[in-house]
Amino acid sequence: ARRAAPAAMAAAADAALARLKLPSNESLQEGHALAADEQIYLADTITPRLRRRQATLAAIDVTSCVRIFRGMITNNKGPLDQRLREAIEAYDRAEVFFETDVLAEPDLHGEDVLRRAMNTIVGGEDLYGHLVWCECLGDISAVVDAGVQPADAVKMRCRVMEAVRRLQYRHKTAHIRYKQVYILDLSEISLGSLITSSKVREMTKAIVGGANDFFPETLWKLFIVNAPFVFRSAYSVVSPVIHPTTKEKIKILGSSFLDELERNGVPLVAVPRRLGGGAPDRPLSTLLEGLGPTNPPSLTEPVPLEATLPPPQAMNPV
Repeated sequence: ARRAAPAAMAAAADAALARLKLPSNESLQEGHALAADEQIYLADTITPRLRRRQATLAAIDVTSCVRIFRGMITNNKGPLDQRLREAIEAYDRAEVFFETDVLAEPDLHGEDVLRRAMNTIVGGEDLYGHLVWCECLGDISAVVDAGVQPADAVKMRCRVMEAVRRLQYRHKTAHIRYKQVYILDLSEISLGSLITSSKVREMTKAIVGGANDFFPETLWKLFIVNAPFVFRSAYSVVSPVIHPTTKEKIKILGSSFLDELERNGVPLVAVPRRLGGGAPDRPLSTLLEGLGPTNPPSLTEPVPLEATLPPPQAMNPV
């Protein structure tokens, strides 16, 4: 009976997706294991170049191994040698990141100020089962005035991203999902300080994009809502730190955004009430209890560390 509920929900979601002319749940690459040629490339080309070779992959959960490969190789753009370098860096970073439980560490100086400035809340799920979460980009100058350094802000943001990652795994869906829908509300943004203060710009870059390198391929859609008309100019300030593949997932919207969210598979019941939806406003800080290190559901058996098939003559994983 417990298995039937997610399956029935997935069927209803697929019917809604069909009405919206969006891809079905089953068609999403996200719910499938690596293909044979991808596994071979991981084993033969990436693993020997990792800091600790097989031990590096063993320190990362299987779903994250797949997620990183998809983000850095399969869905990345650019020359294959560049993608390979980025994949190696991402796997080595992930090994170091997963060595400690970042959510168990004490707050850094000024972390409470950043928490208030971003006001992170969690909503429901989109029609694919992606967790929907929202932040309001508030008074970043207060974060600067509190003496927070950009490097520490990145660490703070990594804690938020890791909490959301664990919450995504806690949700039981019919399909494996490791991506999220992120809504960034700009209704309280201070464009004046962003434009006139280099310290505020540097801090904003650290907050918006600094943690991305530690969480590749976790973004399904980013909706920037309540964006002022002049935001497109300010957006150029932070856009250089956003990966090109990520940019394709971004939609910049004004104050009438709910219809666009629904057209992209985010029903009103999944949007926090603060933004006009029907989901309760659940502050992220209230959901951390018991959110210890978790092993996410595996997309496959452990990623093979040795190739079982002859390596292809030329791989084009895109």
